[in-house]
Amino acid sequence: GNELRQRVSDLTPSREVPFVSLTSSPGLTPQRATGATPGSATDPDRTQLVMETSSSPSRSAQMMADEALVPDDFRELPREKRLAKGVNTVPLVRLLRSHKNSWSDEGVSDGAKELLTTRQLPGSWYPIEAFEEILKLVHESMFGGSVDAAINMGIMGGTEAFTGVYKNLVVPGEPRRSMARYGRMWERYFNFGAVGVLPVEGGTELIMHGYPDMSLCHAGIIIGYALALLKVAGAHRRRHEIKDAPWLGGGALRVLLKYGAPT
Repeated sequence: GNELRQRVSDLTPSREVPFVSLTSSPGLTPQRATGATPGSATDPDRTQLVMETSSSPSRSAQMMADEALVPDDFRELPREKRLAKGVNTVPLVRLLRSHKNSWSDEGVSDGAKELLTTRQLPGSWYPIEAFEEILKLVHESMFGGSVDAAINMGIMGGTEAFTGVYKNLVVPGEPRRSMARYGRMWERYFNFGAVGVLPVEGGTELIMHGYPDMSLCHAGIIIGYALALLKVAGAHRRRHEIKDAPWLGGGALRVLLKYGAPT
């Protein structure tokens, strides 16, 4: 309801949107080429895609490249070296501080307590363990703790992001091309992992590489952001199916996103 929307709105800073989800290239290159614009010859997102698709055999290679994101670097790091940018932790900490009666710090680690009690800087980097613990605390104590709740958090946060500060990632009326840009926020806000996007018949497959111990909560938010991007791009009848995930014994989160074309 309105309270849930307000809480998700509280998660979003005015300038940078936290990626407590998955969006041009989290793994194509560590850094975007200076001055490159999406679709330009110097844009690292323009990756030559080597694949076959049964949905559109006549599709040109360029069109396929515009609708796919194939990382060449999964940015795999041991857990102790993984970091989340402060733009993710700041709104979570702010939300918890403003709703002190909704949660308890019993069982909270020293690292997470430090985030809760000290000033956080949006441009600084913090251990992924503390970020995930804070995220889980918000998810369970304030949103109910279900996978659907995490997805809804992602949908609402993503809708705000893709109609606001990240609206340049959306190609209106072209959900596949919009999804190919999915990953830009990830590499900006996390120092590990990579997002892959492949067009399939009737939709898109999203693959999260380099995050083998992803939580259900973070996965739900990632899926929610993807659904939000599709919605803003004009896709209809949006639905998802988790094909594989770390907690299912897989090495990567693989989500099939099915949707109808804009009308």
